[in-house]
Amino acid sequence: MSKKRAFILTVVILVLILIIAGAAFGTAKHMRRTGRNSESVDLHNAEEEYIKEVRQALREQGVDRAGVMLTSVTDESGVRIYTLSVHHRLFGSEKLKERGENAIRALDEIRMDVPRSRIEVKPSA
Repeated sequence: MSKKRAFILTVVILVLILIIAGAAFGTAKHMRRTGRNSESVDLHNAEEEYIKEVRQALREQGVDRAGVMLTSVTDESGVRIYTLSVHHRLFGSEKLKERGENAIRALDEIRMDVPRSRIEVKPSA
């Protein structure tokens, strides 16, 4: 075998080794990320369930078609702070003030299955 062929064969083998090592490293990295993603999937599911319960409670209080938005931040100690914003004309009406207060009390009773978290309800018209 000539020196040129030996050199090309060596380069090809090195490239294949790098490709295999890269694939193995990528798979290991993906496996580490998957563990964290399952936690975020659990959080997402708990948040979705909470929103469904909020919408149901609002319907039961006669507050149909309200805008509902759930946001969260995590403070420095790791506690998740959720803000539930509920937008409906009911909350700006003096005539319907009592009905709006009853709806907010009903929302304050709903709990989310997320450890180390708290929820603040903010109504707006």
